[in-house]
Amino acid sequence: EPEAIATRILLARDITEQAVTEAVVAMIPDGEEEPDGEPSYTPRASRVLQNAVAEALELGHNYVGTEHILLAFYRFPGGVAPKVLEENGLDGDTARAAVVEALSG
Repeated sequence: EPEAIATRILLARDITEQAVTEAVVAMIPDGEEEPDGEPSYTPRASRVLQNAVAEALELGHNYVGTEHILLAFYRFPGGVAPKVLEENGLDGDTARAAVVEALSG
């Protein structure tokens, strides 16, 4: 989503889809595809989505946007997503400040 808040935050820090994809592929082994060709949600992915709802509610929103998903990644400090983002210069506190700034502007 090119106009999404999370996209704008990431691109402002030169964190591109290609860079993230390459970093994730380097960190995790190839997964097996499901019979229909779609990967299943891992328990952690499901928890991230649940935490995105919690982030939205904490910010007083009645929707879940990319900004909430971005913040939800940091609730799992040992996970692949926050590690990749932090290695690319976006820690949780900086991400939260950028989300709040984007929402207020």
